[in-house]
Amino acid sequence: MKLTYRGYDYNPTHISITMTNTDEKATYRGVSYYVQQAQKLPTVPPHQFTYRGISYGLSSKDLCTE
Repeated sequence: MKLTYRGYDYNPTHISITMTNTDEKATYRGVSYYVQQAQKLPTVPPHQFTYRGISYGLSSKDLCTE
């Protein structure tokens, strides 16, 4: 499916993440649920951006905090 944002066409990417339930139980607005945790996070390829003529890049270590 091709999408358009501010005149630029792009194809969306979908990443599937396998989740597992933990023993932690939480409550939100009176509804109880078990907290889920990702088994393995997907790797993010490095990105190169340009803002007002200045190039900068982001790597996967900049995006993920532990």
